[in-house]
Amino acid sequence: MSGAKAALTALVRVGGERPAAAILRGQIAAAEGQMEEALTAALAALRVDPESEGGLRLLAAVLGRGSWWERVWWRIHLPLAGELRGGGMRVMLGLFLLYRLALILAEAHGTPAVVRAVTVGWLALLGYSFVTPELVRRRIVRAAGGARIR
Repeated sequence: MSGAKAALTALVRVGGERPAAAILRGQIAAAEGQMEEALTAALAALRVDPESEGGLRLLAAVLGRGSWWERVWWRIHLPLAGELRGGGMRVMLGLFLLYRLALILAEAHGTPAVVRAVTVGWLALLGYSFVTPELVRRRIVRAAGGARIR
């Protein structure tokens, strides 16, 4: 892959720094196991274009390499935060359908306590979904070492 990295470096020198070039550089670095370089490339892409879906996905992939919990956290929270195109709406719609199904089943077969628990769980999830974008933003800023991204 060193040939691909050299070609990309030459391309960046000629064409300037673009989010796509930084993302590609980060993907190559991540594939080679150079996670610090991949993180630097993801943050560079986000500095150029804070709405870069590829930059956010690369950042999530790099930060999620630590543990299974980190991978799960980033996979759930990026779409929920609305950082990926239409992701937040799809996630919330899917969760609403699950909530309605659980509520129907609880009302048909459960007690009032089960119905209340399902409703309280849904309301808690709604509240958390309002906090999620700020949590994601803070984790990105912390990964950037306090550098301004957005």
